[in-house]
Amino acid sequence: VTEQMRDKVALAHSEARFRSLSGSAPVGIFQTDVAGRCLYANERWKEIFGIDPEESYGRDDDAWSRRIHPEDRARVLEMWRTATSRSQEYEDEFRVLTEEGKIGWVRGRAKPLFAEDGQIIGYVGTDEDITARKLVEQALYESEARFRSLSASSPMGIFHTDANGQCLYTNTQCQEIFGLSFKECLGNGWSQAVHPDDREQVLSNWLAAARDGRECDMQFRIRKSNGEIRVVRARKKAMYSEAGQLIGYVGTEEDITERIRAEEQLREQAALLHHAQEAII
Repeated sequence: VTEQMRDKVALAHSEARFRSLSGSAPVGIFQTDVAGRCLYANERWKEIFGIDPEESYGRDDDAWSRRIHPEDRARVLEMWRTATSRSQEYEDEFRVLTEEGKIGWVRGRAKPLFAEDGQIIGYVGTDEDITARKLVEQALYESEARFRSLSASSPMGIFHTDANGQCLYTNTQCQEIFGLSFKECLGNGWSQAVHPDDREQVLSNWLAAARDGRECDMQFRIRKSNGEIRVVRARKKAMYSEAGQLIGYVGTEEDITERIRAEEQLREQAALLHHAQEAII
């Protein structure tokens, strides 16, 4: 019986290693039989779902599913049952409800376990609490939505560039000012609308400011496809990450042609009044 004893010892050691690993793991770890019924779950799994793993052991009523958000439950169970019925891997993200009514997010993954003869004997998987990541994603989505809404309704052109000054986004007003499409504005494409006499200097100053991490405020001419000359004022400010790293620029484009013309008219009128006063004297 020596070989049998060795196998038992090896199995015990393997089981001990598994229990030790799963007990200290930062994610929930579980094991099921072929039908997907829970055979084992670690303490972290208990914390995530808020139930004692033993409540789920060997049961067909999917005790753990009671913690899944009602709006996600049917989809999650259908995906899990489909995976186990077809001996496939399983992966999904879903919401869970605590006893206090708080909503959390979980990423569940499982892989089939096979015996040496290739026969499936169950599944082993993890459940990871991704609530913090989901909250960040939600905040990012809401921030992006606010920015898009603001830029869409703004009377000024709004743009966003990377840290090298390459254009990543322009709103509709910005595209109208330059007479270019969204795609044509990307990268340095916007510069094709700049007046040929101004283009080289404008692009050089723009990229130099980005390279040096400086804010930029420029005034230059653009030439529309119909030959019309307009004057634009472009301003951009640097954006930094929480760590203080430069991540890009956001800025505005304003068509100041009419204002420039009005200022020129005022200067002309002032000159005429001055000459008239001299003539009167």
